[in-house]
Amino acid sequence: MPATPSSAHDPWWRHAVVYQIYPRSFCDNDDDGVGDLAGIRSRLDHLTWCDLERMPFTSFAANAAWTEMVLCAADLLDWTQVLLLTGELAIAEPRTLLRLPEHWPWTGDLLDAYRRLAAIA
Repeated sequence: MPATPSSAHDPWWRHAVVYQIYPRSFCDNDDDGVGDLAGIRSRLDHLTWCDLERMPFTSFAANAAWTEMVLCAADLLDWTQVLLLTGELAIAEPRTLLRLPEHWPWTGDLLDAYRRLAAIA
């Protein structure tokens, strides 16, 4: 598709060159099989040659399970604060408040942490 001249009223993204980097696979500088920031820095001259206007990085999250664990821990903290304020922490059932799948290896740890907090309150 041929390039069209941009007007002053066009959004920046209509004419910008954007290259998104997934750091873990972009460039491995220390030969451990995983891309790293040093690898990205070693290729910056190649990227600037392309006249990039934006170079966003994708998420550094290790995987979806890690993200779910963090979200679950945040839910646990939120509900614990609510239940502490209402005085219902000791009688609430955490499985009904939190999305804790049985197959997660940390489900038991989160339930134990919840019960320890309930015992303190």
